[in-house]
Amino acid sequence: MKLLNKIARLWKTDIALKTGKPTSKSKPRVEKLDDRLVPAIVFQAHSDGTWAYNDASKAWRKITAAIPSKMDEGADGTMFASYSDGTYRYNYSANTWNKLSSAKATVLSAATDNTLFATYSDGTWEYDSSWHKLTSSKATQLAAMGNNFVFGTFSDGTWKYNNGWSRITTAQATTMDGAFGSLFASFSTGTFKYSGNSFTKITSAVASDISAVNSSTFYATYSNGTYRYNGSFTQISSAKATQIGADYATAFMGTFGDGTWVWNGSWRKATSAKATQIAS
Repeated sequence: MKLLNKIARLWKTDIALKTGKPTSKSKPRVEKLDDRLVPAIVFQAHSDGTWAYNDASKAWRKITAAIPSKMDEGADGTMFASYSDGTYRYNYSANTWNKLSSAKATVLSAATDNTLFATYSDGTWEYDSSWHKLTSSKATQLAAMGNNFVFGTFSDGTWKYNNGWSRITTAQATTMDGAFGSLFASFSTGTFKYSGNSFTKITSAVASDISAVNSSTFYATYSNGTYRYNGSFTQISSAKATQIGADYATAFMGTFGDGTWVWNGSWRKATSAKATQIAS
């Protein structure tokens, strides 16, 4: 925490988030953003099972009636999910399942090279065609970067694993995600970027969810709406999304009071159903 406080003094770059009461029952307000994201597969958990959404064809595929406790997407079209009977990998193109473990993960995060990091009852593990135990400590948050590279929050702070562990702060992240080696995380003192072995404070606001697009861009939900950050904040909706998902190869998806919406240059309602998890 001392590190974060020091950073806060050095970087006086807080960005004041726009105020305004979230209107969760209304359609998200559209903002014209500066780029378009290409179509991709997005996985979602709903009350009746696990679904895949193809943003190119706008088609839904129910891949199982089971509801995951945790899920994430690795490479586009590859889902990792933990169910009551174990942890699985699903391939959208082949429509096939592969059971990786009979254990149920409490936390998991997958990288775009399909490396999986997961917390189980006996510690934190990496799966890259085989399982490797990284530590007996149990991460409460994970942000996968790639093979042998992950960020994790534990009881004694937030750590980076890159062929070995190093603690980057004694503070515990409440939510985190990252891409291409950069971490975006919210702590009790605000939202930060960690890159190049140093922190930059982005805002004093604490996000409830973060989804990274690349090393400079992420989407996040705050108390007064849903935002995109790319050097500065743009409020894409005054409504607060309850679930979000976005990465470098997909449109933004968010669940709001009246259903689940896609943003890919403009807003489009994907379904009236509300996702309990989104993995993209």
